[in-house]
Amino acid sequence: MTNPLTGKASYLAEKLLPALRFTMPAGSGVIYLTFDDGPHPESTPRLLELLAKHEAKATFFCLGQNVEKHPSLYDQIIAAGHSTGNHTWSHPNGWITSTPSYMEDVDRAARVIDSKLFRPPYGRITPGQYRQLRKRYNIIMWTRMFADYRASFNPSKINLSGLRPGDIPVMHDTPRTIDKTLELTQNILSMNYRYAAIPAL
Repeated sequence: MTNPLTGKASYLAEKLLPALRFTMPAGSGVIYLTFDDGPHPESTPRLLELLAKHEAKATFFCLGQNVEKHPSLYDQIIAAGHSTGNHTWSHPNGWITSTPSYMEDVDRAARVIDSKLFRPPYGRITPGQYRQLRKRYNIIMWTRMFADYRASFNPSKINLSGLRPGDIPVMHDTPRTIDKTLELTQNILSMNYRYAAIPAL
């Protein structure tokens, strides 16, 4: 899919919730790779190694609970020149979580994730959560979600011809997905675009 919502729903989201960012400026000629749900000792170092090999930068939207468990991995991401973003503490679904509980989860993550970037898990937030979040964060959605978390996902069969400068693809930084994620990331990096981290904006 091209973003968390499709068709008319996507159009309405971008009109009614204008702070949601689905793309970056295309004029820079850059693709903005993003990885969600880390850091993990079984996946993050392998991603960092691949990105370094290609002199590519990316943005890691981290879960606070994982940063607390693996603070040195979070530091490695920063030291390598990548950016990080708040992906909440425990990955709640905003559509079924009250705004006070959701923001408490975000705030807990903010104690260990120093970033003005935020990505809602599943791309799901309510208008009330959106109003709170936009006061403090640049809310980064995505242009294309790769379903590397699905058992049936086959990176070699993914058509990447639609990727364009300014796009924000999302993959996952988890042990369960890492082999597929690495193969897909390698295929994207082989397209010879420039690859940059999302700035604080």
